[in-house]
Amino acid sequence: MQYVRISLVAPKEGRREEVILIEDQLVKHFRSLPGFIEGYRLNSPHQVGRVTVWESGESADAVANNQHTLSLRSQLLPLIGDSIEYGMEAEHVERA
Repeated sequence: MQYVRISLVAPKEGRREEVILIEDQLVKHFRSLPGFIEGYRLNSPHQVGRVTVWESGESADAVANNQHTLSLRSQLLPLIGDSIEYGMEAEHVERA
């Protein structure tokens, strides 16, 4: 069973482009690591985020705790206000 992680952040005033750059760097970094399947950046007028799909929750957790990921996320923290993250198992539903 695959695992999906969704992260949404609210950029501080004037910091949106920096947040987008870091979110993109995170997904690019994830692409090079074991267990990563797919990733997308999310955009709305007030939030930026990402959806990533992993082979398992364990692979997602291992990447979340790797040094480069932690470094990028620490750069993100001063640029954002509210944030929320969800992680859950995902089942593929076949088309009818």
